[in-house]
Amino acid sequence: MSTSMQPQPERQSSYDAAMQQQQQQQQQQQEEEEQLAISQAIQNRQLAEKAAEEERQRAEQAAAEQAAAAQRAPERAATAPDPCAVEEEQQRRAAERVKEVREALRPRMITLGQKRKLLEALQVTAEAPESLTEDGRGKCERMLHFLAQTRRSDAKSQAAMSIHKTATGSVIHVADSEGISVFIEVPSGLDPVEVARQLLKGLKGGLDTAIGDRDPLTIFNGECRALNFKTIFCDKVTLRTQSSLSDGLAARIAALKATVPITEETLAIVDGIPSNATQTNSVFETAERAADWSEIAARWKEATQNGGFATQPGSAGEILNALQSKKHVLILIAHGDATELLLPSPEPDGSSLLLEDLEAIKEEISKNKPVVYMFCCESASFNGAQNWASELLRHGATAVYAPQDRIETENTRKLYESFLQKGRALDPLTATYQAEKESGCRELEMWVA
Repeated sequence: MSTSMQPQPERQSSYDAAMQQQQQQQQQQQEEEEQLAISQAIQNRQLAEKAAEEERQRAEQAAAEQAAAAQRAPERAATAPDPCAVEEEQQRRAAERVKEVREALRPRMITLGQKRKLLEALQVTAEAPESLTEDGRGKCERMLHFLAQTRRSDAKSQAAMSIHKTATGSVIHVADSEGISVFIEVPSGLDPVEVARQLLKGLKGGLDTAIGDRDPLTIFNGECRALNFKTIFCDKVTLRTQSSLSDGLAARIAALKATVPITEETLAIVDGIPSNATQTNSVFETAERAADWSEIAARWKEATQNGGFATQPGSAGEILNALQSKKHVLILIAHGDATELLLPSPEPDGSSLLLEDLEAIKEEISKNKPVVYMFCCESASFNGAQNWASELLRHGATAVYAPQDRIETENTRKLYESFLQKGRALDPLTATYQAEKESGCRELEMWVA
């Protein structure tokens, strides 16, 4: 007997329950996906509305700025300087300056002899005279370039001066960072140095008028290089260059003004003064003046102590170390010349420093950028192609304060002692200037290029 297979009631019930649960899960998943799609659509719509609102605000702001600019345009047009008017004003001021200088150089009733003849023969113009050579014109242009750089970097007006030989005499060019030049054509040469000094003193009234109250005064490399211009412009902060190149000079002067004051940490004083017979013999190859040098050393030591400082032994190694690590390096009375320093330490033979010794630490000097003060005879002398001032600057020093000639120890000691006091609160340029005024010693000059 055959019978058909029928599912058991219990199995059918389990199967139906599983199918129902699966359908419910699928429905729930579908509902979740639909809800997610709706949420995403709402979020997208909100983002689109926000972007549209931001775009509308930007458009409104741009329109407002354009309207404001359009409203200001007539005002700017009315206040903007007319290039032609600026040029005319510059020419007017230059003509006025020339007139003032001519008046200052006009011979007076008491002016007699050669000086009267000289002043009567002078030509004062706002433009370079035809007698100026191409080389001279190039140097004048570089000086004006430097002054333009100072105008952009320094609010205070500065002045510069250079002297140039011509076929018939000399041309003195004085200019300021406001862009005004005065040329004084002199019908005679400015050589030798004493002739130049006397002639420039005779022209000082006109030069002071051309320079005005502008500070500092930078003397550019030209003729009369061996003249200490501080003997002429003793009431001015005066800078010197040993090159007519102007690139970077404005920045170097700004760096000099920004140099930190001297302290026990920032200043190294290397004492090159022989203090006994052994040291005197090592420097001068004779101990004949040992007693004199011992007395000089004692006076300078006292000046150092009065300033609250101490010195380091005068050796070549100490100088080289200081140039790499100290912002201020001061070298005392090291005997030598423009290319070599003879130093009393270490005993008994002492040591010597040559210009070429700087080459090995050129990178370190350039990184440190020290200000170097050389109370050493002829360390900035123009007698040769090189000197300590020019080489230290070439190797990266910010400035070098040094003399061209032999120095007198007592005068410079007073300058030194005053500088140690002034330098604690002032930048090097101001401190040396005030120390010169107080001591009356102007044997050292500040070289910046």
